[in-house]
Amino acid sequence: VNRYSAEVDFAEIERFYFKEGFENLEFEWFHEELEKVIGINVYRVPFCKEEGYSVIKENNIELLLMKAEKLNDLETVMGSFLGIPDFRLQNKNISEQKRYRFAYQQYLDEYVLPRERLKQIYYENSYMDFFYTKEEIDGFYNKWLRD
Repeated sequence: VNRYSAEVDFAEIERFYFKEGFENLEFEWFHEELEKVIGINVYRVPFCKEEGYSVIKENNIELLLMKAEKLNDLETVMGSFLGIPDFRLQNKNISEQKRYRFAYQQYLDEYVLPRERLKQIYYENSYMDFFYTKEEIDGFYNKWLRD
């Protein structure tokens, strides 16, 4: 299923990503997909916010749960978890290398998310509190705050 129409523009992407409640969809994925398939509720186990990852062992399954923002810092953790001593990530699909990079950067520079919406996304979201430290949440909020 495609998220967008064939003639997608920034306005359509905006409507998709910034509609009410969208900020919870990625977190609810854990209930809708992971828990239903393998029976692990990641929210029953405390997440190590400072380290950026946790390992959950349940029902003969080991699950490495990580913050996407910390991937590059967690190569050693991933290698250890996978049993691959020299594990290295390779960066692919990098927006700065895409032909649309200038339009994308201009959009990021100019888009203004209303302050109230930012508060909903970052400060009124229990999922954010589960995974992120206050300092990280403040950083996300301030990154998008434009007056």
